[in-house]
Amino acid sequence: MRISYYTSVRLDEYNAPAEHVRGFCEALVSTNNLHSLVRPTNSLVKQQHLEWMTVTDIPVWYPRIRGGWRVFEALVQRRLRSLPFHEYNIAYFRFTPSLKLARTLSDSIRGPLKVLELNGSTGINTQTFQRFGQAMDLILVDSPEMQHRLESLFPTTAPRVATHRHPATNTSIFRPQSLSDCRTELLLPQLSPVILHVSGFQRQHDFETIVDATASLVHEFPDIKLILLGDGPRREEVAKLAMAKLSPHHYLMPGSVPPHIVASYISAADVCINTFTRVALQDGNLRAYKLYEYMACERPVIEAIDATRQVDAWAQEILHLVPAESPSAVTSALREILLHPERTIRRVIAGRAYVNTFRTWDTAAKETLGLISRLYDHVV
Repeated sequence: MRISYYTSVRLDEYNAPAEHVRGFCEALVSTNNLHSLVRPTNSLVKQQHLEWMTVTDIPVWYPRIRGGWRVFEALVQRRLRSLPFHEYNIAYFRFTPSLKLARTLSDSIRGPLKVLELNGSTGINTQTFQRFGQAMDLILVDSPEMQHRLESLFPTTAPRVATHRHPATNTSIFRPQSLSDCRTELLLPQLSPVILHVSGFQRQHDFETIVDATASLVHEFPDIKLILLGDGPRREEVAKLAMAKLSPHHYLMPGSVPPHIVASYISAADVCINTFTRVALQDGNLRAYKLYEYMACERPVIEAIDATRQVDAWAQEILHLVPAESPSAVTSALREILLHPERTIRRVIAGRAYVNTFRTWDTAAKETLGLISRLYDHVV
């Protein structure tokens, strides 16, 4: 299988989408199925070298200016029209939906099968997404709920939608490390209870719940520290929230850091947590990349869920599950873990084993390639 991969994700940034694309593409390279990568670049002159990229690398200018997307979109469209598609049998898109590209894919690109990987539901009820999706031979989603929702919105797409096992993680970077050594590296106090929340500070993240839960535990754990790691559009808003409810020595916001430093923060934490709004969970539970990074590092995990939706048996055994937007439930789970860390040992070991078996990028790539192969064999 010869895949040409298209992404609108900037791979020179430290965020979940960039980590996703890097991890998945590295796995495709290792299987000898990825043969070219079309990606954004910030500069017309100096191109960032991707160390793992041993195939044709095609950087496309995406200027950081107002209207930059339109420039990038037009240049990618030109690339699509000029790329020798007789050399590829799969065109794989992890891409912002685009009417311009949809027209090109529908009218000009006849050779390879076209695959769209869909992450989240933002914008799927728009005409732009509908046209983009109609140009695809296969649409991959990351939960049964997303598949059902897409099929309900666009019944004609139903035969072309499939669920694949994403997200996944890099278990070489995210691995068990010494808590004490990581705290020394990060200049964190050795004896303080540390709670970690890693995110891109997006609207689906529920910061109010985790801040309120931390504030309610200050009297029991005077040295408790909440670390809100990452960066994004809500960072300033969240900083004001934390300032209003916590003393400065009870929280820390280090910003965006490289993946290996994220791994150190995870290993330095007594407990890691993912909190989401109820609305965000309508597309399914257990879909955050950070969940599997926490588990890969063998840390106790509190995970907010929509209890009205299906939760896999493994998650009930490994994770500390709490209802979304419930500070009292998060407080109780934090208290239990901080007072009785010995009770989490079996869970965290099982968590690492689960990730090693089902949530590595190699596993994700093989499963996705299997779905594409079945489509390709059927068409050919």
